[in-house]
Amino acid sequence: MKMFTMRLALLVLPFTTLIQANLDILKTTVSYIPSSQNVEYDCVFESQWSKARHPNSFPNEDYMAHWASSVITSHDITYTMWEEGELASPAVEKLTESGGTADIIKVLQARGESYDIGYEKYIYAKDKTLRYENLQANLFKRYISAISKLAPSPDWFSGFHDFDCVNKGTNTWFQEFVLAVYPYDAGTEDGDDYDVVNNPTNPPQPITQFTVDNIPQTTKVFLNKEGTDILPVATYTCTLVDFDGGMGDTQSPIFATLTRAPTGPLLQAKESNTSLEQDKVQEKNTGDNNNGLIAGIIVGIVAVIFIVAGVFMYIFLYRKRNDENEDDDDETLTKVPSGRGKEYKKEEKLDETTEKETMDEDYV
Repeated sequence: MKMFTMRLALLVLPFTTLIQANLDILKTTVSYIPSSQNVEYDCVFESQWSKARHPNSFPNEDYMAHWASSVITSHDITYTMWEEGELASPAVEKLTESGGTADIIKVLQARGESYDIGYEKYIYAKDKTLRYENLQANLFKRYISAISKLAPSPDWFSGFHDFDCVNKGTNTWFQEFVLAVYPYDAGTEDGDDYDVVNNPTNPPQPITQFTVDNIPQTTKVFLNKEGTDILPVATYTCTLVDFDGGMGDTQSPIFATLTRAPTGPLLQAKESNTSLEQDKVQEKNTGDNNNGLIAGIIVGIVAVIFIVAGVFMYIFLYRKRNDENEDDDDETLTKVPSGRGKEYKKEEKLDETTEKETMDEDYV
């Protein structure tokens, strides 16, 4: 039993620590909005990569150093944009080497994910922030991932992946979270310095975070001036968007395509929590559907009663009117006009007088 428990811990531990291994969570604020409510996040990228913080081999021309090919997305747990310790996908390889975003965008569009692309941000710019379009999120699409290329470089980038926007303790959305991110090597192209022309890495290596122990020893890029640490190169600040002036109601028809449960294999570290929340939502939806069905049946019965009553009333009034019309016709046929009767009597009396006069004449 003890051996089984140890093996289970070894299997679960990588998944539970995987999400936060590539970033520092500087701040989180919990909201009162339940995770069953659809929401949107306003995310801002801020560069911390500079010659003062990362002096070694930093590009001589400040205008050369910039962030390129920045992508951020919200998604469900069946999608992983990138992951340290794993080989870069062809889409990530293209982005980190040449700055191409078409392949990543094609995948996100095919999945129906909410995403945005940031424009290039040069280090010398006065404003070092980059604001993305709002990301849509719901109970299933509750994870956010981002990637940005450091340029010029072989295949270096930064970002984060699979950050859960729901606080598991309160089962509500984070009102705000701030993440500090570090530089990474995609493992697809050789190079120890800020160069754009390099040989491919053969065979490709897993994605690796730069640390004091594994940085290129010839250049020691990204080390601080003391040579003791690698400082974050950027921060991401995501804030919950509230459209209702404080009520937290962000329900919108745009989420119609986002309210279906994900399909495919689920990450074990997230499966139990997500399944429980899905069951709660399904139970609520079932109750609502039953209430709607009962209300519909009642309305239908009332409507039938009114229709039947109307038919009977119509038949009753129609028959009554017909009976009255028939009685009027019979009375008209049997009634003799008074004026015409007098004429008949006059004619009859005249005939009798004529007949009498004739008899008298014959007698004479």
